[in-house]
Amino acid sequence: MYRQPVREYPNRQYVTGEQQKPGTFLPDSTYAAALDALVICCADAALLHQGLWLIAKRAWEPHPDWWVIGGRMRKGELIEQALRRNLRRELHLDIPEDRLRNIIGYYSQIWDTRAWEPTTNGCHMFSITTSVNLTDEEKANVQLNEEYADSQWVYPLHVIENTDSFHPCLVQIARDIISK
Repeated sequence: MYRQPVREYPNRQYVTGEQQKPGTFLPDSTYAAALDALVICCADAALLHQGLWLIAKRAWEPHPDWWVIGGRMRKGELIEQALRRNLRRELHLDIPEDRLRNIIGYYSQIWDTRAWEPTTNGCHMFSITTSVNLTDEEKANVQLNEEYADSQWVYPLHVIENTDSFHPCLVQIARDIISK
């Protein structure tokens, strides 16, 4: 029998032993050094409403173009906890964690640029992406933060049919939305 206590959560998440102190964001200079050495894990959301998908145009590197909403996970966070925090910060939406568990895919992105100096050192992100169905009220209350320059509601098929206009990872997310 395994000796340490293990708590099991949805989506193959496990917490072994006592819960550790939650992580915090690093100062920019330390985070820049981490980007040179580590893969950063992100919790992202494909936000859906009546068949339409919200994509947003990022204003920052590593990809100032159309993308999904989300961002970094912190040490000690479950996927849905990180996603809930990111959606609050980036869209001013407060969605219960039990609605943030429908994982549609895992995506590894290696970028040649990043927002932190030196910007040309690039970064490596690993994204766990869930689909989240918004209510009419939630859709009406979406407010982009400064990380995004624009947003649009599109059918996932539009992204697939216009592959030349979108990053291949975004096209794959659209395929995964449709297949789920």
